[in-house]
Amino acid sequence: MSQEHQNAHAEHEIDAEDHFRWSAEHMHALAVLRQAEAQIYRHEATIQRHRLEIMRHEQGAGGAEMEQSHESLQKRHEDSSENHDQLLKAILDLERCVSG
Repeated sequence: MSQEHQNAHAEHEIDAEDHFRWSAEHMHALAVLRQAEAQIYRHEATIQRHRLEIMRHEQGAGGAEMEQSHESLQKRHEDSSENHDQLLKAILDLERCVSG
């Protein structure tokens, strides 16, 4: 095998190692994106529950499960808002990376 052929073969092996590493990194990134997607769905479910609780509270139809104070509802809303803001910022930062 000529030196030139050996060098080309070595470069191909390095490229193949890069491709395996990149594939592993892609799979990890996709898993993280799925987790972000799941978090968005969980937050949507929380929003819907909160809307229902507010509606029941305003109608006075909450029953025993609606014995929460306004402060408790507001605290949950604020906590949810902070998580929402952090997740959306991260996703929109990602959007700027993939759009440019």
